[in-house]
Amino acid sequence: INMKSVIQKGIPFGRAQSEVDQILHRNLVVGHDLDQDLKALDLHNEISQEYRRDTACARMFVLWQTAPSKGWQKPKLANLAREHLNINIQENFHNAAEDAITAMKLYKKFKVCSASDWAKPIK
Repeated sequence: INMKSVIQKGIPFGRAQSEVDQILHRNLVVGHDLDQDLKALDLHNEISQEYRRDTACARMFVLWQTAPSKGWQKPKLANLAREHLNINIQENFHNAAEDAITAMKLYKKFKVCSASDWAKPIK
């Protein structure tokens, strides 16, 4: 996808969806709360869990509640960045590029973990 053409003229949703799908197909996808991004592109069922590295769902990061009925909570990316990378993000505003970079830094730090550690926790 040529970002300049998207910004200047935009491209049809179907074309953007198809191009993103081709890029992501059978490649690792790293991010924070990927379901939201993939749902926006209607690709959430197209990308297998085995190819996702989602810092919001990784077992080593989720917050377990004391009450079994509450299950687990997704951690905030800013908290993960502060705790595991010793950096502060999202201080004055949300920046999607900063979020993506931070998620990649977390992945690189913990990529030695098994694929099952990156899977969604059992609800």
